[in-house]
Amino acid sequence: MIRKKKMCNTKKKKLLDAQIKGKKLKKEYKLLKKQQNKEKKREQKNDAIKLKKKLAERERRKNKKILSNDEHDQKILNSIHEIINTNQKFKKHFDFTYHTQVYEPKQIIMNVIKHIKYAIPWNVTEQIPASTVYGCYSKMKKLKILEKVYITNLQFKINEELKNNKNNTCTMSDVTCVSNKYGIDKVEYNGQKKRKVTKISLITYGKYPISHKIDYGARHDSKILYEQLNNSYNININVLQSNNEYFLADSAYDWNKLKEKLIKMKYVPIIGNNKRNNKMNHDSLFTSEEKKVYRERIKIEHTNRIIKNHRRVNCRYDRTIESFQESLLLSFIDLILNQ
Repeated sequence: MIRKKKMCNTKKKKLLDAQIKGKKLKKEYKLLKKQQNKEKKREQKNDAIKLKKKLAERERRKNKKILSNDEHDQKILNSIHEIINTNQKFKKHFDFTYHTQVYEPKQIIMNVIKHIKYAIPWNVTEQIPASTVYGCYSKMKKLKILEKVYITNLQFKINEELKNNKNNTCTMSDVTCVSNKYGIDKVEYNGQKKRKVTKISLITYGKYPISHKIDYGARHDSKILYEQLNNSYNININVLQSNNEYFLADSAYDWNKLKEKLIKMKYVPIIGNNKRNNKMNHDSLFTSEEKKVYRERIKIEHTNRIIKNHRRVNCRYDRTIESFQESLLLSFIDLILNQ
């Protein structure tokens, strides 16, 4: 008979420890696998949703379907139609009373609004031929009708606010970056965004944009604003300055030269602290009153969000700045009328 050798206590302990470790590792491995499977399923679901959206958009463009009428679009149409009827210069160009005319002017202008707002290509149209729709758009661009509509609505809205005086609104400034698709001019690579962009600098009175400037994507925000302050505004500033003291901006505008210019314009600049320029604490720079006022700066962030709901402003499909500016003006009109 062959006798088995007895194991030492130390060897037994080592074997037990190894078995326990193996069981723990198996459990951990199973948990990791479960987590990985869950993440994969989530990714697959998101990819499926994205694919459905892409396919739906392709079918819509193939079938030449334009999105249905909206209340917001109707308000824009009515305001454009009013200004065309009141101005004799515009009335001559939009006189559709001749006997060969098939479509009404409201029908054509509504198609123009949809093409700009929803970034529908000009060769895709319903019922009305593409040449008539694009012809109407080019007339509007030459006569600067959208700019006229924007300024009249802006003046009316701000006069209402000044009469009511419910909130002492402030002027403020910020920049938004628009990623480029087909743009040619004023397009540059931005290191922060890591893509080619064009910058839109806005000066707003509360939520309403008073002035705007389109510039290169690589330029600094403070330098764009410094040049923008020299340009003429779309509304009389003296009326606003009498009712408003403060000019709000984030830490990107913390530049002594710019602050001096704002003080000359009779503003009190409340600008966030930039650590590169000033190593003091952010809280120590503002008083308790200034902190309360600085919170209103979120209004300009809301304007940027509302403007970027328009597809042609969110991503630049327009080649020239003139056509891109038209889509930007339409987004301003939409913002003013529906607030």
